[in-house]
Amino acid sequence: MKETTRDMMRAGTRIGALAGLGAYIVVGLLPAMYVSSFGTVAAMAAIFGPLGTGLAIRAAIVIGTVAGVCLAGAMSAAVGAVAGNALGYVADAISPRAKEAAHTAK
Repeated sequence: MKETTRDMMRAGTRIGALAGLGAYIVVGLLPAMYVSSFGTVAAMAAIFGPLGTGLAIRAAIVIGTVAGVCLAGAMSAAVGAVAGNALGYVADAISPRAKEAAHTAK
């Protein structure tokens, strides 16, 4: 793989990851908090039965919510990085510099 293609793909990966995190912060943070907290409460109720209001229960809900929010953010960054990597490769393939290199190689 050429050095310029590799550099373009790296830049696309970084830009895509930042775009994925930005989109997650704008669109996905509140739903991720809601879904992860509800999922934690539902899982704990299924395992332990009716939940009380003790400190351990509240701490488990907070830990589950934080874990869900972090995992959703990581998934958004990963998907953005993959999309950015692909777009970087495509941008390098259709750039005029790549076309000139193909013509001079013949």
